[in-house]
Amino acid sequence: MDTTVSVAKMVFSGLFEKYPNLTMILPHLGGTLPFLFERIDAGYKSYAECQPHITKPPSSYLKKFYYDTVSFYTPALMCTYLAVGADHMLMGSDYPHVIGDITRSVSSILELNISQEEKEKILGENAKKILKLS
Repeated sequence: MDTTVSVAKMVFSGLFEKYPNLTMILPHLGGTLPFLFERIDAGYKSYAECQPHITKPPSSYLKKFYYDTVSFYTPALMCTYLAVGADHMLMGSDYPHVIGDITRSVSSILELNISQEEKEKILGENAKKILKLS
């Protein structure tokens, strides 16, 4: 929840309005952010106090971020995939933490019901793009 609250506060503060090219990589699928995109947008539309620093719904900023796949739970991975697409997901692991098994990190992505091209983006192509590696 700390990632969810912190990033939501950063969005509402106008940070990403001021710095639109800032690249953010969020750990653990962004906490609960992808699950809450609609709810956060509804709050923005319903409460004037949420609007002074940003000109677009919060999800428009949140969809520009990258979400690491440190979750081996297929429904959570698919929620993030459906919310932001494979272009905004990066393979992650909690290695060397005891639950950060690299093999599981890779297999959880390979087992997703998405195209091989999308899996390759998540497994490394997106990271190469962000880091400007050839």
